[in-house]
Amino acid sequence: MAKAKSVKKKPSKKTVTGRPRGKMGRSVVAIDWKAVDHYLNAGCSGIQISCHLGIHFRTLYERCHGDHGIPWDEYLHNKKSQGHLMVLYKQFSKAVSGDNSMLIWVGKQQLGQRDEMKTTHQFDGKLGNLLDNLKNIKSEEDFENKDVKNSDES
Repeated sequence: MAKAKSVKKKPSKKTVTGRPRGKMGRSVVAIDWKAVDHYLNAGCSGIQISCHLGIHFRTLYERCHGDHGIPWDEYLHNKKSQGHLMVLYKQFSKAVSGDNSMLIWVGKQQLGQRDEMKTTHQFDGKLGNLLDNLKNIKSEEDFENKDVKNSDES
């Protein structure tokens, strides 16, 4: 049996995707790190940011390590902390400038201050007597139930 002769196709200069040969893979997506920083300051997660940018979250994490030289977790923590600091500073500034409600809120959040409501109850002794009577009734019922069980067993 004779083997079929294979016909070699002349290689084209471009691939199926339209990229020149030798340039395989996806193109590098530009990431606006100022926008990423802004979103992280606001408290957004990496997944939320990557969805907004239209990239996979792993791409964002890997590019962070490549572009900034630190892991994503560290970058995220630093930027979120900066955002918290900005909010606290703004709240503190408003409180110091005379905004009483903000002053109270900052005091509660940062200093652990709270509103205490003291309530006192005064009893005239009738409630205590009623509770004692209920205990006695319960004890008598238990005693009677034991007597009934003992007489049934005899």
